[in-house]
Amino acid sequence: MTQPDGKSSGLCPDAILGHAEQLARLPGDVLVPRSVHARRSVSAAYYAVFHRVSLNLAWAAVPLGPDSARWELCRATGHSSIATVAGWVNGRGTPPTPVAGLAELARESAELRTFALGFVQLKGLREDADYDHRATFGRDVAIAACRTARRATDALEAVYGEPRWATFATLAILRGTR
Repeated sequence: MTQPDGKSSGLCPDAILGHAEQLARLPGDVLVPRSVHARRSVSAAYYAVFHRVSLNLAWAAVPLGPDSARWELCRATGHSSIATVAGWVNGRGTPPTPVAGLAELARESAELRTFALGFVQLKGLREDADYDHRATFGRDVAIAACRTARRATDALEAVYGEPRWATFATLAILRGTR
């Protein structure tokens, strides 16, 4: 299965993560405090992982379809659907009975568990960075978020095209259609 890179769309997950890493290392000044760079870095690190998984889901679901159908599916991929399935893979929450066996199969993959844990952690951090005005973010948090994003995307890439990835993709797509 050909792996999507996102370059033709402008939503290249590798470039987004590179941007997050640059932001994490920027110094602060009076006009743009350090926390602004760290917040944007955390958000970008999450979106790099989100776009990577949404691209992979679309290409897995429509392997022979037109790119236009794949891009539409990318756009329809829900953050909460992926987070819910990622939680199931890490043993959080109870999947509905019809798909419980699929969640158990996906859980057998150490790579998918690594991806799922990173996704859920980054989603929480991103929500705090974007919406919690009282949360503080420094360079250390931003750099740690970038490292988590790298681990998550590396783990996802390691299983792309394998049966356990297909199981995760099926769960995420089914969850998104509810």
